[in-house]
Amino acid sequence: MYSNVIFAKGNALGPTEVSGLIGGVSFVTTLFGTVWLVYAGRRPILIIGQLMMGLSMIAAGLCSNAGEEGWTIAFVMIFVTGFEVSAGPVTLMYMAEIMQDEAMGVAVMLLQIATLAITGSVPLIIDSIGVDNIGYIFLVFGISTTLAALFSFCFMHETKGKTPEQIGKLFVNESAFKRMRK
Repeated sequence: MYSNVIFAKGNALGPTEVSGLIGGVSFVTTLFGTVWLVYAGRRPILIIGQLMMGLSMIAAGLCSNAGEEGWTIAFVMIFVTGFEVSAGPVTLMYMAEIMQDEAMGVAVMLLQIATLAITGSVPLIIDSIGVDNIGYIFLVFGISTTLAALFSFCFMHETKGKTPEQIGKLFVNESAFKRMRK
């Protein structure tokens, strides 16, 4: 979203070309991600993708701080690939599988509010720390995303191929589930 600001200087490609390249990677990997979702489980896709995103953001932050813009761009593209094949499609699909309709509406609203908060705060952070220190933003997001992978590993249940009743039993004990179904 802010690639024109982030990659405004210091590389062979202009900011518009970098944005186009990232957009192209996003488009192609989205197609792959939707196909992969049919064949692989939600949990492994999300955990692998979160690790890919987190580690690539950490690497992008280190490269950005070292002035290695070419490598920063490469790691951002790896991040985009990780997002489009995992967190992008899996998050909404997983929520739809584990939540009732009313809860799904609230969850999507909260997801959009969080997205808006992050999107709105990044320019303010860039203004306060300066474009030359933007690598620190990558580092914070990378560490957060890597921790999200740990959270998913510890608390996420696999839902692929399960019926709504089987999914319900994953999240509540047997007696509570029977009371809910009455």
